[in-house]
Amino acid sequence: MSEKKKSRPPPSEGEDTEPPSPPARHQKWKLARLRSSGNYTSESAREISEKIVRYNSYLNSSFMFYIVFFFNKFFCYIVGFVG
Repeated sequence: MSEKKKSRPPPSEGEDTEPPSPPARHQKWKLARLRSSGNYTSESAREISEKIVRYNSYLNSSFMFYIVFFFNKFFCYIVGFVG
């Protein structure tokens, strides 16, 4: 491992030195059930994949809502607004 790091050229300024993060579990699951043609291996795999996508989009939107909501409350408290 250290030999690989030594063989890499030093990063230039502004370049990210961290490797990209690995794909999420649900993305790996979907990729494992996709054929090279882009079709799923079974109908049940396609249905489960659609549920995963819906659930993740729900989580992302809910998460962003709470971030914005709590940031607003915190900002109003710091600035002195009543809300």
